[in-house]
Amino acid sequence: MMPEVPAPIITVCLAVISAISYIAYKHPDGYGRLIWLLRPLTVGSFLSLAFWDIGIVQAANDLVGLIDPTKRPEAVTLIAGLRHHTPAGLIALGGLTVYFEFLNILPLLLAEKSPNKGG
Repeated sequence: MMPEVPAPIITVCLAVISAISYIAYKHPDGYGRLIWLLRPLTVGSFLSLAFWDIGIVQAANDLVGLIDPTKRPEAVTLIAGLRHHTPAGLIALGGLTVYFEFLNILPLLLAEKSPNKGG
């Protein structure tokens, strides 16, 4: 069972994403510079979370033989607690990375759709 993320955290995250979207739409040149900061942050966070999950799974597999058989269900519950946000976090970070890259090409998409002003 996954615990809920507190509403203020969700609100702040949505506000930051909205601000970044606004910057990308209104100031594409500024966003072109900002994306160089966003890329390593989102990709680095994604990789950190992925390696965390791999480490937890590997450690659990290596240590399962050392745990008393009567206490294994408790150990499995503890391990699951360490991994409870991992799938949702990986999906969210992957989606955020794709969204930021979409914002990066947005000026190109809008330029193709705009009518020819020259005549």
